[in-house]
Amino acid sequence: MCGIVGFLSAGHLNRPAALTVYSDLIQNLKDAPGRNEWNKVENALATLAGSFDELMSFATFHDVVTHAPSKNVLTNLVSALKSALDVVGKRIAEGGSSDLFRKLSESLRDYLWQVEVEVLGLEDKLNAILPDAESKKNTARLFLAWSVERVLGSLDKLEVRGRDSAGVTVVLPLKANWSLKPSLNDELKRRSAIDETATGNAVLSSSKKRPVLRVMHKVANLVGKLGDNGAALRAAIKGDSLLWAAAEALNGINIVAHTRWASNGHITIANCHPVSGQVTGSPAGRDILAVINGDIDNYAQLLATAVRSRGFECNHAVTTDAKILPVKLALDTDPAAVPDERVMMALRACNGSLATAVQFMDEPSQLIVGQQGSGQALYIGATADGWIFASEVYGLAAVCRSYRAMNTGGETGVVADLAIRGDELVFSGRRVTGEPWNSSVEEISIFSRDIFRGEYDHFIEKEIAEAAASVRKTFAGKYVFEGHGVKFLTAAFGNGAALAERLHASDRKPVRRILIIGHGTASISGFGISYLMKRALSRASLDVEWSKASELFGFASNSRLDDTIVVAVSQSGTTTDTNRIVDIARKRGAWVLAIVNRRNSSLVQKSDSYLYTSDGRDVEMSVASTKAYYSQVAAGKLLSLFLADQLHALDGPELAAELLELESLPAKIETVLKLMPQLTELAKTYAVRVRNWAVVGNGANRVAAEEIRIKLSELCYKAIPADVTEDKKHIDLSTEPLTIVVANDLLEEVVQDTVKEVSIFKAHNGRPLVLCAADESRFDGVAQAVIRLPEIGGGLGFVLATVAGHLFGVAAAKAIDASAQPLRIARAELTRLRDNPSLWDRKTVMARLSAVTEAIESGVTDTALPASLGAIFARQVAQFERETAAPSQAELDKMIAFLHVMIEELSRPIDTIRHQAKTVTVGVSRPQLELSPLIEEALWRLGLPASSLKDRDREMLEAISPLITRVKGAIRYAVTKLSDEGDWALKAGTASGESRTTDSRYLNSAPAAGTKRTALRTGSMQFGLGRNGGQNIVVAPIWQEGVPTDLLLMDLDLLSEAPVTQIISILKMLRSRYDELVEAIGEYQPGRTVSQVLEGLSPRDVIFQDAKFLLQTMVEPLQSKEAKKAKMHAAEEVLR
Repeated sequence: MCGIVGFLSAGHLNRPAALTVYSDLIQNLKDAPGRNEWNKVENALATLAGSFDELMSFATFHDVVTHAPSKNVLTNLVSALKSALDVVGKRIAEGGSSDLFRKLSESLRDYLWQVEVEVLGLEDKLNAILPDAESKKNTARLFLAWSVERVLGSLDKLEVRGRDSAGVTVVLPLKANWSLKPSLNDELKRRSAIDETATGNAVLSSSKKRPVLRVMHKVANLVGKLGDNGAALRAAIKGDSLLWAAAEALNGINIVAHTRWASNGHITIANCHPVSGQVTGSPAGRDILAVINGDIDNYAQLLATAVRSRGFECNHAVTTDAKILPVKLALDTDPAAVPDERVMMALRACNGSLATAVQFMDEPSQLIVGQQGSGQALYIGATADGWIFASEVYGLAAVCRSYRAMNTGGETGVVADLAIRGDELVFSGRRVTGEPWNSSVEEISIFSRDIFRGEYDHFIEKEIAEAAASVRKTFAGKYVFEGHGVKFLTAAFGNGAALAERLHASDRKPVRRILIIGHGTASISGFGISYLMKRALSRASLDVEWSKASELFGFASNSRLDDTIVVAVSQSGTTTDTNRIVDIARKRGAWVLAIVNRRNSSLVQKSDSYLYTSDGRDVEMSVASTKAYYSQVAAGKLLSLFLADQLHALDGPELAAELLELESLPAKIETVLKLMPQLTELAKTYAVRVRNWAVVGNGANRVAAEEIRIKLSELCYKAIPADVTEDKKHIDLSTEPLTIVVANDLLEEVVQDTVKEVSIFKAHNGRPLVLCAADESRFDGVAQAVIRLPEIGGGLGFVLATVAGHLFGVAAAKAIDASAQPLRIARAELTRLRDNPSLWDRKTVMARLSAVTEAIESGVTDTALPASLGAIFARQVAQFERETAAPSQAELDKMIAFLHVMIEELSRPIDTIRHQAKTVTVGVSRPQLELSPLIEEALWRLGLPASSLKDRDREMLEAISPLITRVKGAIRYAVTKLSDEGDWALKAGTASGESRTTDSRYLNSAPAAGTKRTALRTGSMQFGLGRNGGQNIVVAPIWQEGVPTDLLLMDLDLLSEAPVTQIISILKMLRSRYDELVEAIGEYQPGRTVSQVLEGLSPRDVIFQDAKFLLQTMVEPLQSKEAKKAKMHAAEEVLR
């Protein structure tokens, strides 16, 4: 679930602006570049950075709108920034000091954008919110509009995370003497009655002897384009008479907005956030609103226990799991408690990964935000006017330069109370468990210009066009050529020195395996990186593997990863599936290296080292990722060569040659971009007419095939197979598909075979489109069409094929969407006539409907429009033709609604994807076995870290942890070796609980005996019953540098009973205990199953008793049971 934004301000409207600081700065920016006084330019930019909060304040904006001289100051600043940028651009073109000028160019562009677009340009944007032009002269109304636009502008930037619906709540604490105009009483009454299934609710209440107005607007769209939801919310606010009537008396403002991608609940207004705590049967909860990203996994359980068990019920139309959080707040927390305490109590009851913001109407000067689990985050920024927060850093980039991250609470979770007292912003954080918590302030490294679409119709077109630049930035400054070789600049790799140290560490297990993980496109990047890494490290003693992140744990063994580098690939750094697996891998001892595009993202914070794609601020907005893929592969290529250098798998000239190929990649990507006209024509010809598609490739080209499949599926809403080229003829030629054949990077002996495969595809009525090398002619006349790509070495050919595939995907999506245009025109015409019946024109209507029929008949809708819809449409058109009179409004509504259904089938928004988000932050939990907190506490009391146990011993303790109810006592013995024959001496040391005794045999050093000696002799954990058979003893050696230095003994209490399935699962994890039991059953109780034997036995019996003893003395023999049954049966017969 998708995006959260909030803003809290005390609304100090009369604070003066401070624009005098810009006078000297403007002059330096104009004059210094011409005199090569670059230090003055740097100082000017530093001044801008230092005054950023003031620049972006309402005071500055108010001055600009209402005071012409102030506006002139910023207009002059824009001119000065442009002048300096022109000079810097010339210096770069002349080959000047690239590092200095590149930094200056970036900063000049950043602040030019801030002043020109985010301050001066904001005035025009407010026209979409303010009720009329005169409102600009009213300071309070201008502040309200400015605040709303700040929130909705940030929400617009988060829409790429999902935008099937959106909502905003504005809470205004008002001056004590304010009252509503009598003429608006009916409007308030009407809107107060609007329930959560509709939009427009308004509530006026009293809080601490002052009135508070809250208005809420929502919108839901299954298919639409970026900006539609924001425009709808702005229009609703513009027309909100209650809000503007109250604005003149505002005494602060509290706004929360949300954009949603549904993982639970239908896409309806009722399921839009914010959601309230109101339930039927209870008056509580209407004054509490919450927005949530993520999932509440135990929603059904909480609904049953907290709501339905009391006779209450949620509105049947509200099916989102987010509803349960405000309901828990309303029903199960003390209204007299402070707000953050109430949210902490509610979060403690919720399982899952989530981030939330909660508004309490009776506390309008506070906002409570919370986070728990992996994958969800909130970022809190402090501005000159108040608190602002968003679920992505780029949601804050336009208004502040730093943030506090709320993604560090782990599974426990954290809550922050954001408040304003006087002029002071007050932050108070606590863990959900109650302990104080704080978050360090981090710098925001991107600006809002990074996420601007520019002249392109779609983000994805802009991003593919920027691909070459992104790749260049990825490898820039990471190495230098020296003689015939290369020197890698370790400091340019994130914590690269530590990575190099890990590769050569003598005190840790040597690295034997590199495991590359990711999900979605990042996973396919990982697939390509694994190919490049195997190629570069073929002479090193390393295994290189690739896996979907979620497949790494849950199906494979639970072994340690101390000899493994896990390379986690992610565009966002917030993908739950990947981040959860990273957490587990680190716990298992792996070194985690992230390839990621976002500085300071969750994945970076979880990793030991990292490598940014592009410059770590190259934000990608389209849901369908493109330039991130190319940059991830480039980063993977660079990392492969860095590792090859460290491990001496390639020599200097080989490394130099490989890097030159990498450096040629951007220019060759730009060459492929020029193929867009050809690919557009192919899409218009084939993509719209062929229903079934496929992508094939072999060797490294299989990487491109998999990635092209993803983009075609995402952009065009198709399920598309990706197969090995030679395998296609064995699978589904019967579908006669449009097949993209990736064949540009093939060995000579494979080319001719691929030509044969393409011939087979075409012979079976398929349409093969072949991507091949520029000088390859053998596919001519064989393929339906040939797309020729430039050649490149270094194993990078599949990247160029992917670029072509991405371009085809964009062209195909646009062509499919264009096929809906006749339907859109017809719908618009019918809507116009429905609203104006007097304008009915049968000839015009039939012409519009005939155009739709002709489009369907021409085949341009074949790829996406179901035949059933075409047939129904034809029947409805025939009915229209038979009737000479104008149709009724009901008939028009029916046709309009049906056209809408057809349009949705054909619409392809391209940047946003139905049912899909840019960053999927709901996903796997992969719960892992963990040491019981009781064990951890016992170890802590003895001064022993859990890491001092052998891995296998720790795993055995983890296995029995769910059964442990108490650690009765624990003791740590010092170990001294007496001989090489396995004789050891023990001396009792630190003890806790019932083990703090004075009659131990080991108060003084004495030879180890019994289970303790066995544990030392075998070097592994042992289970025992104690000298009198009445204890549950666990004994394990503690190791340092391969030698046992201590011995741990714990006396445990266990559950008296447990499910047989759980006991069996635990036995299988306890080394050979399960096998010993099976073998003993075969010897002493043949014919019985393990489940039958364990029925009725306690966990203590099964785990601590010897298997043979168990079968001989504690389990009644099968024959004996059968004999008893026979006697009972005979007795019953006698009684009868």
